[in-house]
Amino acid sequence: MNVVPALPFSDDQRGVVRDIVLVLAAGNGCQGWDAKTVATKAKVTPELLTEHFGSVEHLFADAVLDRATSVLDRLTESAPGGGRTPRSRVLKVVRALTEALVGDPVLGRDAMRALTRGTDGLVPSLTETGVRLHMALARAVAGGEPGDPEWAVAGVIQGVWFAAAVAWSSGVGTVDHMEDAVVRALRLMKVNG
Repeated sequence: MNVVPALPFSDDQRGVVRDIVLVLAAGNGCQGWDAKTVATKAKVTPELLTEHFGSVEHLFADAVLDRATSVLDRLTESAPGGGRTPRSRVLKVVRALTEALVGDPVLGRDAMRALTRGTDGLVPSLTETGVRLHMALARAVAGGEPGDPEWAVAGVIQGVWFAAAVAWSSGVGTVDHMEDAVVRALRLMKVNG
């Protein structure tokens, strides 16, 4: 087997590693695979993975955040055209987020756990993902480019949805609770629709 020496990852190598992690994690979450398996499939050394990611959980969270970025970019682009009212546009974004999270419940729960535990190495990716989520929701509220009021509403919606997603991942809440919580927040903030 040809193994890539322990040099910095290229974007292509990082993409290959992320894809492998997501394939191995499908239906299993963080269970049933390890860094050695990923390294073998990616043709890199296990030491390189450890050097760059530190742990399997960090490797997993990095792959999930990268996938989340792709989903959020699509939602941000489509958010203004998602319906006639702010409420319908926001709910379209929330439903897409929820479906992405719960489509593979084991993967989704492990992803939420990994993201909420976070490590220093994940802070930039977590921050970027949070900003993208905020933008998708703000554009949905505004029906276009958001101003300060739409940013404020989007911040509340983001917090409510994320709290409900954490509750779902820990077994305290249901999938339906994620949308219901957002609907109640929209009603409380008098967002029409």
